[in-house]
Amino acid sequence: EERNKKMEAKLEKERRDALAAAAKKEKEAKAKKEKEEQEQAKKEAIKPVLSAEIARLMAELFANYIVTGSIAKLGDTTYQIGEKKVMMNVIGGFLVVRTGGGYMDFKEWVARFGRREGVTLTPKEESEEESSSSSSSPSRKSSSPSKTRPSSA
Repeated sequence: EERNKKMEAKLEKERRDALAAAAKKEKEAKAKKEKEEQEQAKKEAIKPVLSAEIARLMAELFANYIVTGSIAKLGDTTYQIGEKKVMMNVIGGFLVVRTGGGYMDFKEWVARFGRREGVTLTPKEESEEESSSSSSSPSRKSSSPSKTRPSSA
C-alpha cells in the first residue's frame, strides 16, 4: 500500500510537471506571436511614410533627369525597372535599390545595370547645355560636375 502511494505521488508529480511545461511552452509561443505581430505592425506603419519618401525622391529624380525606359511602381517599395523588379528604400536621404545583401544608390544602379534593362538617366542641365552648345559651338562642353545624388530636404 505504501508502495502504491509512492507510485501515485510520483505519477501526480510527473503530471503536474508535464502540465506546467506545456503551459510554459504555450505562454512562450503566445509571447513570440505577439512580438512578431508588433514588429509587423511597426513595419506596416513605416511603409506609407517610406513609400511617400521614395515617391518624393523619384519625383525629384524625374524633375532633374531625362529618364528613358520604363519605371513603374508596383507596391509601396517595389518598382519595375525595365524587366527587373526591384525593392527601393531611402537611407540617409538617398534613394537606394536593394542588391543582394545590401543597397546601391539608385543612380549608380542605373549606371551599372540600367542599359541591360533599357533605362538611362541624363541630367537635364547637361542635356540642355549640350543642345545649346552644339548649336553655337560644338567643341564646348560643360565643366561643372553634374549631381550624382539627390539633395536631402
